[in-house]
Amino acid sequence: MRSIELIQPKRIFFGAACAQDWVDIVLAENKHKVLLLSTDPIWAALEKSIGYARQKGLELMCLDYTWRTEPDTEMFESLQLQSEAFRPEVVLAAGGGSVLDMGKLLAAMASGSQKLADVFGKNLLNCRDNLLICIPTTAGTGSEVSPNAILFDLRDGEKKGIISPWLVPDLALIDPEMTLSLPPKLTAETGMDALCHCIEAYTNKFAHPTVDLYALKGIEYIYKNLKTAVEEGNNIEARSAMALGSMYGGLCLGPVNTSAVHALSYGLAGKYHFTHGLANAVLLPAVIKFNLEADLEKYA
Repeated sequence: MRSIELIQPKRIFFGAACAQDWVDIVLAENKHKVLLLSTDPIWAALEKSIGYARQKGLELMCLDYTWRTEPDTEMFESLQLQSEAFRPEVVLAAGGGSVLDMGKLLAAMASGSQKLADVFGKNLLNCRDNLLICIPTTAGTGSEVSPNAILFDLRDGEKKGIISPWLVPDLALIDPEMTLSLPPKLTAETGMDALCHCIEAYTNKFAHPTVDLYALKGIEYIYKNLKTAVEEGNNIEARSAMALGSMYGGLCLGPVNTSAVHALSYGLAGKYHFTHGLANAVLLPAVIKFNLEADLEKYA
């Protein structure tokens, strides 16, 4: 059995309304300067906690993620330029995978000791000196618990990953209520992304029994609840199960990671501008069919 390293958030909070607890967490950590990155309509869900933070004397900088496409290097540089003088003690990102990935990179690159172009790849990003909190609003990318961030590199038009332990959030606040307003199309696409994380980790040639536990439980929750979450968006039980399945999928990233579906999806999404989840959904059946004979027992 091969050796693996499990790198996960120090603390994971799961449950309805836990997203509102970030202020007390920051205060307990004795931090005062907080950079918040989010987008419409998520700001409305954070409004009460932001007001509470200001009452408690926290210094806030709110950055709006206004783009409706997947993150790229130009977007990152724009947000970094806006935030670099603030020097946050805490970075809080609340949103889908694009927002979380961007927030993770803003936190890790805040010191200015490395350039973005130098950290694409595995374990090249080597520092972070602030507290990182992620609140997912999709289920999802699993970015709230993973060491990964994905960007389009506009220099060469390629979609690239940055993988580093320094991108693992310190705290993940997984609140299913934050996903209730997610439209059916995005619910389906992000749910398929989470399912791919689990299936690809479980059937991966680098699969490991420890990670198999996460992958199989994630597959179970997503398989049983994705259709309901798409058709009945206000069904909190289905949303909770999807959030949990997404978390399990995110925990597969790093120690095992994905395989052919995600590898092929980068090129497909980059060329035809598919969303990440849709590209994965299109490719998954073909990849399973191609790989089936290699491990009939697992695919069964």
